[in-house]
Amino acid sequence: MILVLIIGFVLIMLVMWISKGEWYKNLYFLNTSITVNNWQLEQTAATNRKVILDWSSSYKPSHLGAGDFAICPVSNCLLTNNRSQVSLASAILFHFRQLRKPPRYRNSKQLYVFLLRESPSYTRWNIQQRYNLTMTYRRDSDIPIPVSEIVRKTAPVSAYRIKFPFANRTRSVAWVVSHCKTASKRENYVRKLQQYIDVDIYGKCWNNSHPVCKSVDRFCLTEAIPANYKFYLAFENSLCKDYVTEKLFRPLLTEIVPIVYGGTNYSRDAPPHSVINVADYSSPEKLAKYLKQLASNEPEYNSYFEWKKSYEFMSTSLPKGFCKLCEIVNSPTFHKTYRNMKSWWSHGKCKMPIRV
Repeated sequence: MILVLIIGFVLIMLVMWISKGEWYKNLYFLNTSITVNNWQLEQTAATNRKVILDWSSSYKPSHLGAGDFAICPVSNCLLTNNRSQVSLASAILFHFRQLRKPPRYRNSKQLYVFLLRESPSYTRWNIQQRYNLTMTYRRDSDIPIPVSEIVRKTAPVSAYRIKFPFANRTRSVAWVVSHCKTASKRENYVRKLQQYIDVDIYGKCWNNSHPVCKSVDRFCLTEAIPANYKFYLAFENSLCKDYVTEKLFRPLLTEIVPIVYGGTNYSRDAPPHSVINVADYSSPEKLAKYLKQLASNEPEYNSYFEWKKSYEFMSTSLPKGFCKLCEIVNSPTFHKTYRNMKSWWSHGKCKMPIRV
């Protein structure tokens, strides 16, 4: 009897505790990747905090919460991927490539943000909805988020010491590739180029000997290839407006001369005299001829690293992008709608491949 009374008393206290709403303060979302709890979110009204909902869960736990916004001029934003808080969100991020099912109902006061870093060539339009903001690598986005940015050094150096000796770079051209058939038809250009100069191909495409690296790892990309090769193919899978990826920045950050093939403006996106652009040569044969001349001229080859005295790369676009988004959601005067996002993103934005 006493045991029954004790159990009953415990149940009554538990019901009272739950009814007060205190239970949720120490619970985190069922999704273990989420670091923002319900209690934090429900304080937004009292603190004028603006919730930004990552609908597609495209960011790592380290990006969630209010911490990233502490560096921003306007810092009262909170990033979460808890969909149950959709009614509290001032803005909703839709990583379009991962979007499967949008919210059932839309609050007219919420800003829908089109977020994408893939090219139009690989964008599938399964879901159509109107957006208020664009957050992409393109320069004409409301919030541009390029992969990296080139900036002048605050303290330029008078000399740059080359790490890998010219004489040790006995091989010509390297290419690391895993996407074998592409919209840019880069694979066709490489096949033609191989008729005039040696190109060693690493990755799962074609029958490769992998003479320098047995596996494509960080050491292979940053040490082995730059130490043995003079040139690296930085060929994009699409020839689209402003589209440039780590394929450019990875070789530039090491010490090898990139040969670029893409749709962006390389005179803007790459340091001066740092790359060799396929578009500047009328044929793969003419390009190969120049590469052979350069490979036999050490001073001219090394001049492609002179930019390292005065320029550097900064991967700051995402933090800057979130800061800009936080400013916009706090702006009562912002009004914009993209009625046809497919047209803005895709129509006329990509070039045809080079015919070889």
